[in-house]
Amino acid sequence: MAAPSLCFLACVNTNRPLVELLLDNLRQAAPGHDVVLYNGGGPEFDLTGIGADVNPYSRRLRYSYLTRLLAETARWLTETSRVPDYLVLVEPDMMLIKPGFAEYLGRIMGDAAYLGAHFHKVRPGWADNPIGRRARWKWHEGWRDLTGSPSPYHSFSPGQVFGREYVEKLAALPQLDRIVERAEASRLQVLEEVVYPTLAVSMGCRALANPGSHALTLRWYAPDELQEFLDDDSVYLVHRVSGDPRAGDRRMIQDSLDGRLQPPDRYDAAHVPSGPWQRARILTERFVRRRRLDLVAALADEVPKGFTAQGGR
Repeated sequence: MAAPSLCFLACVNTNRPLVELLLDNLRQAAPGHDVVLYNGGGPEFDLTGIGADVNPYSRRLRYSYLTRLLAETARWLTETSRVPDYLVLVEPDMMLIKPGFAEYLGRIMGDAAYLGAHFHKVRPGWADNPIGRRARWKWHEGWRDLTGSPSPYHSFSPGQVFGREYVEKLAALPQLDRIVERAEASRLQVLEEVVYPTLAVSMGCRALANPGSHALTLRWYAPDELQEFLDDDSVYLVHRVSGDPRAGDRRMIQDSLDGRLQPPDRYDAAHVPSGPWQRARILTERFVRRRRLDLVAALADEVPKGFTAQGGR
């Protein structure tokens, strides 16, 4: 049986060398599969001669506001009859660490049409992911009706996988324009981590949590952890990976793909913040940022009072 067809989708807006590293990685680890770039940097970010298809619907996107990315790519792939078996969302700071990803998805997906890292229904209280938790606070203000789901779901955005059923249903969704417009007007950030998994459920697509979710986080990984990922049959995509091709994590993954992997202790871990001051700064910045976003979500209207979503194209 032939392996399923894949299309990797990445939103890019800066740092062309890093985009080229991503393309090289995908071509080596998943040869013969498609890659589509969405130019979220606008005309100023030149992708001429990049060697991958660029979605012609691309437009400048704000940081943390990427809901349009999947919507317009699903439409374009449907209009051009290029919908793959699986559309895979990737980012420049991640890598495919081993071949065989298409075959793996074919084995684990079955009749499922959505796979998300840490996919789950957002729980009551404060213990849940802050992006999903904030969305739950405002769900009744319009998202419940727009998505057709009484409750939000959440997945980490990098590594989300959308089956053909999902892509075609999304492209045909009558309220898709209104969903995108509301997400772009919202004071809630990173809604692509809520809207995409929630729509999987409301559109009737069977959804799964990625068994390799532990390799898809906001952290960088030490060589010993990367070795565990390489040995783990459920891990194919890793986020995040250093942008510097000389960094220990990227060199280790590349050496593995090239068949010259050395023991983990031969790779440095300088890319992993390990000093007490580094870690304290990161945790403090994260705490302050999250509390600020919590206050905005709790006290302000989710969208400006004058917002109206017209819908339609």
